[in-house]
Amino acid sequence: MKRIIISTDSVNCYKYRLLSQGCDTSLYSKNSILLYMHERGNIIGKLTNVQIEQCQITGVPVFADTQKGRECQYLYEHDMLNMASVWAEPLEWSKDPELMLEGQELPTVTKWLLKEVSLVDIAGNDDAVKLVDAHNNEFKLSYFNNPDTFKINSNMKNVVSFLKLTEGADEAAVLVSVKQLAADKESLVQRLAAKEKELQTAIADKTAIETKLSEVTKVEFTALLNDPKRKLTAEQKEVYNTLYSANPEAATKAVKALPVTGKLADIPDPDNTDNDLYKDFTFDDFQLKAPDALADIKQNNRERYTKLFKAKYGKEPSNFNK
Repeated sequence: MKRIIISTDSVNCYKYRLLSQGCDTSLYSKNSILLYMHERGNIIGKLTNVQIEQCQITGVPVFADTQKGRECQYLYEHDMLNMASVWAEPLEWSKDPELMLEGQELPTVTKWLLKEVSLVDIAGNDDAVKLVDAHNNEFKLSYFNNPDTFKINSNMKNVVSFLKLTEGADEAAVLVSVKQLAADKESLVQRLAAKEKELQTAIADKTAIETKLSEVTKVEFTALLNDPKRKLTAEQKEVYNTLYSANPEAATKAVKALPVTGKLADIPDPDNTDNDLYKDFTFDDFQLKAPDALADIKQNNRERYTKLFKAKYGKEPSNFNK
């Protein structure tokens, strides 16, 4: 049986064209029936040995032993029915001027799925040229220029895999998944913005607390530095203030470690039974444990100092100015 051309790269009567090299025959090869005039159920045979050449696709018809099959075989063998047409599902198309031929007005279909082949009386009429979608519904030529029409690209399998869809998922399923991803992204963006706002508020609160703590710490340090018990000179205070600027904690510890000189008010009255801190101290006790307090007593409480001194040495002190 002679070979028949079923499609070429030329511009058809609808001003678009199908590239032969973009034809996917994987589906058709599973059920390569040959219809008459694209009529479902009007099977006249099958198309065998389908070959994709440089600019055309051909095959060899094998006719069924039916009345219609025998009629078509007779007409085909006697060159009275020798044209074929395809049902194609456009998968990818391009408006690249480099692919446009003279007389072409619509895009070039660069990838398409062969779904069915028919013998026709006149190729290119309304019944003989069929474009369909994944559900075998009519694919209108206006879809080529509709930006909302979903166009499957050459990486469709990778997209389906990335979206974790089942193999062979149609464009509707892909669109649903993509829209869900977009919605999830928007939700994440909003949540991230809220978290960033919370973080900025927390940082501001932390800064305010640290500032307040620094102010309180500085006040406490200044109080320690100016405590008259430590009797620090202006030069010493300046040194400790410089140290505080570099290391507040170390400066505070250093000032706290300085010896404190007691005042008369800090020395218990020997007649006050409510305060017995030095009540039973002897002269030796004061010298060993509270020499500063003894010095204050000598300076400000001569009577008590005389008692302590006399108890120690058996005589009164001779000079209070020493």
